[in-house]
Amino acid sequence: MADAARDPLPRKDLTLAAGPVSWQKDDFNRPRTVRVTRDGVSGEIPVAGILHGIGGHRDKHNPVTFETDLPWPTRLLVDVGARRSSGPASKTARGAASAR
Repeated sequence: MADAARDPLPRKDLTLAAGPVSWQKDDFNRPRTVRVTRDGVSGEIPVAGILHGIGGHRDKHNPVTFETDLPWPTRLLVDVGARRSSGPASKTARGAASAR
């Protein structure tokens, strides 16, 4: 059981609001970084409402990198709501979150 003096904040799910959905080359359609710390979320938020891969429109490729700095073991799960039927069938989430 966690010691309240060392770990005073409750842990909870984190949901990021989606930003604009765009098929145009704009500020949201570029790589972005989101930082998650015990104080909350910062960085380039909101993230784009649609993530573009590299197939067919490399100029809109906009991956999101999550950097974590948390003093406890952490699991990062990404829920992708929908996928366009064209393009590569395989999707890969890379990286791991862990305590520092």
